[in-house]
Order: sequence, then structure tokens, then C-alpha cells
Amino acid sequence: MITVLLVFHVAETSTRMGRVGAVANAGTLATGLGLMFAVYGGMGAPVRFHVALSLVLLAGVLGFAVQKPAGKKLVELASAPDWTVEKTAGQMKKLAIAVRLQHVAWLGCLIAMFLR
Repeated sequence: MITVLLVFHVAETSTRMGRVGAVANAGTLATGLGLMFAVYGGMGAPVRFHVALSLVLLAGVLGFAVQKPAGKKLVELASAPDWTVEKTAGQMKKLAIAVRLQHVAWLGCLIAMFLR
């Protein structure tokens, strides 16, 4: 019973994390583009800023393309009456990989923006 509640909690949390991540990605992308145009006049910004914003965009795509559907599927599987750990293991793995890749993209973004 505790395992069912834990998996269901992870599934619900992942959908909320996906929403928060989407807002953070959109805000970061908009702020970065705004600053690039304000300071450098657009495309004249250093390559590292373009790389950083591309990584932010990649993190957002990962959230929409992988994390959000995996979270929804996990909620469906965890709320099914014939739920087993084996049925949700694939979705949990997919969700974990997506979150890790998003974190690597965010880390790459920070590194690209601060290194000269």
C-alpha cells in the first residue's frame, strides 16, 4: 500500500514539476532573449549565450515531449485497480531520465553563460 501511494505521489509531483518547469523555461528564454536584444542588439551576442538559450529550449522540449506524458501515464497506471510495480517501472525510468537530462541542460546553460 505504501508503494502505491509513493508511486502515485511521484506521478502527481512530476506533473506539477512539469508545469513549473515549463513556466521557468519560458521565463528564462524570454528574459535571455530580451537581454540579448537589449544589450547586444540581437544576434550580435556571444556564441555562449546562444548555446545557453538553446539548452534552455532543449530542457523545455524534454519537459513537454517526455516528462509530461510520462507523468500522465504514470498517474493512469498508479490509479488502476490492477496496479503492480512492474507496470510502472518503465514510466518511472522514463521520467527519471527526462528529469536528469533537464538538469544537465540547465547546468550546461549556467556553465555556458558564466564561462568566458
